[in-house]
Amino acid sequence: MSRRLDYSAKRFAEAEKKVLSYSSATGISECLSGGVLLALSGGADSVFLLHILNRLARKKNFSLLAVHVNHHLRGAEATRDADFCRALCMELGVRYECLDVDVDAEKKNRKLGTEEAARRVRYRALRAALAEHSELSCIATAHHATDQVETVMFQMLRGGGLHAICGMAPVRMPIIRPLLCLSRKEIEEALSVVGCAYVTDSTNADIGYTRNYLRREILPRLLRVNREPERAVLRMSEALSHDASLLDELARSARACAPLRGDGVDAAYLSSLHEALRRRVLILLYEEQREKEASHIAIEHTHIVNISRLLQSGRASFSLAVPNRLYAVLCDGVFLFRRSLPEDTLPSESIAISEGRHSLPGGFFLDVRYEASEIFVRCFSFLHKIDITTAISSDIINGDMYVRTRMPHDAYRFRAHTHSLKKLYNEAKIPLAIRPHLPILCDREGILWVPFFPVREKACKD
Repeated sequence: MSRRLDYSAKRFAEAEKKVLSYSSATGISECLSGGVLLALSGGADSVFLLHILNRLARKKNFSLLAVHVNHHLRGAEATRDADFCRALCMELGVRYECLDVDVDAEKKNRKLGTEEAARRVRYRALRAALAEHSELSCIATAHHATDQVETVMFQMLRGGGLHAICGMAPVRMPIIRPLLCLSRKEIEEALSVVGCAYVTDSTNADIGYTRNYLRREILPRLLRVNREPERAVLRMSEALSHDASLLDELARSARACAPLRGDGVDAAYLSSLHEALRRRVLILLYEEQREKEASHIAIEHTHIVNISRLLQSGRASFSLAVPNRLYAVLCDGVFLFRRSLPEDTLPSESIAISEGRHSLPGGFFLDVRYEASEIFVRCFSFLHKIDITTAISSDIINGDMYVRTRMPHDAYRFRAHTHSLKKLYNEAKIPLAIRPHLPILCDREGILWVPFFPVREKACKD
């Protein structure tokens, strides 16, 4: 027999009313009627959402399934969380499933940090579970307004574009986020007044994780400027989302008007577009090719910026390696994303790097060798009498590696400082004849290693 909770307690009732109003205003309510898969971690936010959705499911008669994803990263604590979620769902009479995922394998295969690898396998597992249940139409996550503040700060510090600093959308099917209107404090207070238990992830205290650092060290300082930063960010996100929506609509129209030439589009047309539209049209073109490849990896903002600049530069041809082992190619006035390069086109701007030997323009070679948790990279040139080898720990590599030559304003961080590549070359007296051809090893985060200099330092603790 389940324990009866007094949901009429003032703070719980107010929080519930706020969620229901927000769900109605953002279109979440319509999504619920098709059935909901709730991502249940056992933390305060997902437990609160479980109570809200369970009450609503009984009133509106829609299907509800709670799914806990066990990442197996915290030993006994991870087992405790799964057991808690199972017991809570039994008490409330909610269907429950526990999914096991392998974060370490994802880290190794994709060369990602722990946070990013865990996020990827979690969402992959949730989407797979949704596909197995025809009575469910969406995945509800318990992201709240304080998470939104952290997300916006994180994206701003990464130099994200308009979509990035809009934060998380309330609805981006199949994902819905009904709690974006509530702060963490409001959720915890609502649970406290009705005596709802929840579990706490001990790793939340580890400021080695970037988001934990923002939450524990930066966000409290914002309270001195604004006592309710969540409300301010919510207003900003809503306003920017409307702007982004208009730009996206204009981009779709521009894409539809793009003159087709064979498998690609006219490069001169792309060059004529406003920078903001050109970047969005490039994303649309990439997404079209990504769907053909049946891949889930999105293109990075850095890639789009580089492609846009190359189109605007007036170059006759170029090729640039992008995610999903694709290339952005300009050849004979035609631009397209494609799986392989034309036979007469050399990857002069960027070349994807995997294990083995790679012949590079300018008389350089790279030998890449994987050994356990390290990658050994040897850069050598018979022409320039250079032979340098370095070891790179795999846990600092984010995504696929690629090599390119120097670009304006290049810089990277090592020994606790960010160093301009131009200044490094000058101080080390690198011959001017070599500089345009010297290979620069990069990953998703930017420059990873430059011959003659140290490897990029680790951005955060895994």
